Amino acid sequence: MLQVKGRGAAAAPERLKRERGRKPYGRGGRAGRRRGRARRGRRQRRRGGERGRHNGGGRGPPPRRTGPARSGLGRGPVPARTVPGSIPTWSAQAWARARPLCPAGDGLLARLATACAEAGQAASLTLAHVRHPGEFILPEAPAPVVHIVENPSVLALALRRFGPRCPPLVCTSGWPNSAAIQVLRMLADQGAALRYHGDFDGEGVRIAAYVLDKTPARPWRMTAADYRAAVALNPRGPQPGRITEAPWDLDLAEAMAEHGIAVVEELVAEVLLKDLAGTALQRRRPGWS
Repeated sequence: MLQVKGRGAAAAPERLKRERGRKPYGRGGRAGRRRGRARRGRRQRRRGGERGRHNGGGRGPPPRRTGPARSGLGRGPVPARTVPGSIPTWSAQAWARARPLCPAGDGLLARLATACAEAGQAASLTLAHVRHPGEFILPEAPAPVVHIVENPSVLALALRRFGPRCPPLVCTSGWPNSAAIQVLRMLADQGAALRYHGDFDGEGVRIAAYVLDKTPARPWRMTAADYRAAVALNPRGPQPGRITEAPWDLDLAEAMAEHGIAVVEELVAEVLLKDLAGTALQRRRPGWS
């Protein structure tokens, strides 16, 4: 509620209307306002027509924005790094592969993982999939190793390299949501060993620390030595941003501050794929295709 102080609240509307040259009551005041709106509309249409003629003819629609599309949260351009053949869904950022590891069971999650694995495709998992997975059983021996990456482009490279024989791989697509954390916990509860890799920048280190804190995952090529080796191969790059300590390697933050270069995960993808190739070439054992 707004209270006008000074000469009284009751007198204020009448005084303001008189100063604006409008009638406080009656049809004349409303009619005048309608005529004013009509005149302003005609002027705007004329100006629009002149702009259209100067731009090459016709009034036409206004020029469209040519910049990058922005997400609904207003956090910058919508990422364009998506997995070929998949539908990007912001509600489910957990991309999973289950080949050559074949989960047993007739649950929805097991059937979905097996079907996508046989087709050589990634499965986009929603929170409902992992909340109600049904029967989902991993082989007890040997303990499967599930690798985790931050960026979908690395997952796409792995699918292109290995196809239906891609080792178990999960992609969080940046900061993992509830679906990603829950599927990793479920895999760990079934005996899987989790290995995580992400970007070598401030945000990537914080994401890695979050994943390692929320799940039993261990770092995968995320030490200071790995960072220095990556910088040696990629000496030019953007700034790493705000650097925080890595709980698994206290020398990593110091090395990143010393070089001042961020190394995104795609630049070391070949090293990661070689590690996956070593897993893919292991001798076939019970529970492995």
